[in-house]
Amino acid sequence: MKIILNKKLTCNQLVDFAFILFFCSGLIRKILAPVLGEGDIAKIVAVIIIYMPLLLVVILNPEKYIKMDAICLPVFIGLFFLVTLFWHPEYEYFYTRETYGVWSYVMIPYKGIYAYLYIRLMDTPERLERNLRISGWLMFIDFTYQLYRALNRGFWYGVSFSEANAEMSYSVSFGYEVLLFALIFLYAALKYRRKSDIIASVISITMILIGGSRGSVLFIAIFLLLYIVKEISETKHKLALICLLTTGFGALYLVYKPLLLFASKFISRMGFSSRFINSFINGTITADSGRNIIWDVAVKMIKDNPFGYGAMGSRFKLTSLVDPGYPHSLILEVLIDYGIFIGTILLIIYFVKVISLVMGETEWSGVALPVFCTSCCLFLSLTYWNYPAFWMMIGLIVNNAIKTKR
Repeated sequence: MKIILNKKLTCNQLVDFAFILFFCSGLIRKILAPVLGEGDIAKIVAVIIIYMPLLLVVILNPEKYIKMDAICLPVFIGLFFLVTLFWHPEYEYFYTRETYGVWSYVMIPYKGIYAYLYIRLMDTPERLERNLRISGWLMFIDFTYQLYRALNRGFWYGVSFSEANAEMSYSVSFGYEVLLFALIFLYAALKYRRKSDIIASVISITMILIGGSRGSVLFIAIFLLLYIVKEISETKHKLALICLLTTGFGALYLVYKPLLLFASKFISRMGFSSRFINSFINGTITADSGRNIIWDVAVKMIKDNPFGYGAMGSRFKLTSLVDPGYPHSLILEVLIDYGIFIGTILLIIYFVKVISLVMGETEWSGVALPVFCTSCCLFLSLTYWNYPAFWMMIGLIVNNAIKTKR
């Protein structure tokens, strides 16, 4: 009995270790780069490091740790790309290019779709939350390094509407990388009021204000709003809480401009400028940065072919507008890829499941809230094909459904 208990404990520790390695893959690659470069060798070594603990666990206890749905997911996605390529050979360039191709952007095992596997391996929300917090603390090393390099250069490298490798005052990808951990720490800070979580949330939100885009800040605000709504719905003292929050927001409204000016001056002394703060002060917070043009073309694609264009079908036309070639909208991208009929069904199922989970009262609802708010960035930017939070959300839906059946 003792041997079995120790074996199970060891397996759980290895799974936790594998989880942390996956969500710290960016840091691992940064560590390997000076020694192995940034080519295929470094990527292969990173994959070996990340998956070695998981492989050992599967050997020790295959019945518990082999998740067939997580194995089938990349297989089905790979087949979807192959079938699409068969019908659309003109997509070959967009599938094989180095920066945003299928292998380098979707199928490589430290990218977004594999986040589903690691969520499925978590048997409790407390375990998931703990591992994400540990990953977040470790990733602060990577985030600090990115900020340091941008500070030295005086700018970020990013993709603008007209240029693939533009010099920018902010980084969309950096803000959304930090966002998951920022919201996990903020959720833990509000729930447990631990000093370590409060400090971590302040650090991560400050990083977003310095280096991230306006969207990252928007989704922090959405998280706080949904958290407040859930607290009001679950508390017995609804009126008192509403009065307290109204007073707090009223006081904040009176002093927000001086606070933003102070924050802007403080950040500028560090050699940066916060796009969100400056946009708020200048009244340009709602500027679309060219997205309306992208969305108009995406809508026209859907009208021209309501049956869909296949996997990453938007790239064929949108790459001429913006280098990654995605529509900067989850809804439009799903409708382009799968067509209006199938795409609408998939979106309805997704949103119904998400709303019932996030606003429900199951054991997974709490940790699902920061993950969902992180995935909301797909309504304005990025692509569901490689963004971990989207696949994490699907994993949480499956975890919750399995737990409910039991």
